[in-house]
Amino acid sequence: MKKATITIGIPAYNEELNIKFLLKSLLKQKVESADISEIIVISDGSTDRTVEIASSVRDERIKVIDQKARMGGRAVQNEIIKRAKGDILVMLDADVIPVGSNFVDEIIKPILHDKDVGLVGANIVSAKPDTFVEKVISASHELKWALYKRINNRDNIYLCHGRARAFSRGLYRKINWPQNAPEDAYSYLLCKKKGFKFIYASKAKVIFRSPANLADHFKQSNRFVKGKKEMEKYFPASFVKKQYRYSKLLLAQTVTEYLLKNPVAIIGYIAITVYVRIFGIKDWVNHAKWDISPSTKKIIYEK
Repeated sequence: MKKATITIGIPAYNEELNIKFLLKSLLKQKVESADISEIIVISDGSTDRTVEIASSVRDERIKVIDQKARMGGRAVQNEIIKRAKGDILVMLDADVIPVGSNFVDEIIKPILHDKDVGLVGANIVSAKPDTFVEKVISASHELKWALYKRINNRDNIYLCHGRARAFSRGLYRKINWPQNAPEDAYSYLLCKKKGFKFIYASKAKVIFRSPANLADHFKQSNRFVKGKKEMEKYFPASFVKKQYRYSKLLLAQTVTEYLLKNPVAIIGYIAITVYVRIFGIKDWVNHAKWDISPSTKKIIYEK
């Protein structure tokens, strides 16, 4: 029987520090159940050596497109969809690294095993933090991820994170990401609206770096908080609110649990969150072209 084919799509904007390690990690993947047929890297107006470094990784499956003018993340992902030929599309941020050589195998497995699965979310793990702020944000990620895994048997919008996802061909051919909405949340909501299943693949892990300073954290928080409201432009408000809803009791239990485990970091994160909600949320502008968070672009690890 002919194996399914996989397209890996990587939008990249000023990713010279990590892109080589990501590509080399992908080339080391051991995929038993399908074949990686192409790896599409689109540099979105990068002003650093992203294109040069990505092009230096030699493999006939790697296609590096140098988009001179910056289009924005969603436009680049739409371009990847237009170019993709695979039965499955694995979309990755350029500043992550897969954990182990079976990441791709694990994230595509639910789609291969069930034709009704349209979208698979990966397990995201914080890199070892360097600064105090990064330690606080990393600890908060552990808390939030523990909470998310307790919501609706792991079928929820929070576990569909943009850092790493897999799409069936049946779903990704239906996607055209709007330029002013969070593409991860949009992916989940569209998956549900089109009648596909979402699966969280806990064994498919990628490492990412948390913000190392408050300015970078504020940028990410702005996008998340405002993005929830933007979803109501594309889906019924009641449907959107239902997907974001979870038990406040469950939240309180999870926070209490992690306060006992890491009180300094969790109290620090609560203080940061309150500050962001009061002072940090700015007007929703420049939808398509986010300001990057430079501290998240540091090298995760070298191999």
